[in-house]
Amino acid sequence: MPSTIFVIAYAELAIARSCSLACDGCAVFSNYGIKRNIPLEEGGAWLRSWGQRVRPKVFRLLGGEPLLNPDLFGYVRLTRELWPDADLGVVTNGTLLERVPDLPVVLNETGTRLHISLHSDEPGYVETITRNIKVLRAWIERWGADWLEINDHRVFKRYYRGLGANIKPFTDGNPVASWQNCFARTCLNIFDNRLWKCPQVLFIKDMAAKYALSENPEWQPYLNYKGVGFEASDQELHAFLTRTVEPECAMCPVHPPEFVKDVSNRDFDRPELEMMTYDGPREDLFRAFLDNGIYVHRLMEPQTSPICLIR
Repeated sequence: MPSTIFVIAYAELAIARSCSLACDGCAVFSNYGIKRNIPLEEGGAWLRSWGQRVRPKVFRLLGGEPLLNPDLFGYVRLTRELWPDADLGVVTNGTLLERVPDLPVVLNETGTRLHISLHSDEPGYVETITRNIKVLRAWIERWGADWLEINDHRVFKRYYRGLGANIKPFTDGNPVASWQNCFARTCLNIFDNRLWKCPQVLFIKDMAAKYALSENPEWQPYLNYKGVGFEASDQELHAFLTRTVEPECAMCPVHPPEFVKDVSNRDFDRPELEMMTYDGPREDLFRAFLDNGIYVHRLMEPQTSPICLIR
């Protein structure tokens, strides 16, 4: 049995593949109607296994939309039990807060942060967020705001070409440069009791199952990627953890194109090859926060910089 416990900077687990939004260009393909929650019995076994081998400084539970998983509270408590000193967080799109009134109780009980990602100025989205902001306001009044972080993700970057059954990997042919410009280059994923270097190469397998991508030779090198298993030796795991660029990094672009995403378009048979920037009606997303007494400071780079709640 391997005996070394490796301290790592970051790891995450997608406890839900389903999502309440359908964001064009989603890097983990949750906009394609993939219906799956990972039960605690299954995902918890993965975490307990890897708790014997890695100690992440930062760990995130996410999706899809993690609030869709009825075992969320169990996951939060288990991760705190396994990694008592880690910076733990739940990453949500904020559209379902009203469904989980006890969430702040569990988060504060375990010292876990809530990270809310803002995704759109579309009127329907802003209406949904506004309802949930009222819930958030009540939580802040009781629990304060130190356990909350809000991030602006209205600007997306595309990591694959095309839509639905016609998606294709990029072919820039420079995995080093692709890795250097990748938002997920440090996003180790625990899934199926294995470690994966990034969510894109992990979850392309869901798209392969849905759209028979395995029949497309362009996807074969990436579908063959297996990450590293729990049974790996200390030497094998050390090599995996210290290696930066993988050949599979070539599936992503050297310069990921930025766009303002559509969060509700599930028409994956529409004719355009590339996803289009949303140019429909807009509402003032941040006005919804101000009207509910939550003051938000926007920083200059919304795709990477946190927004701070000011009490």
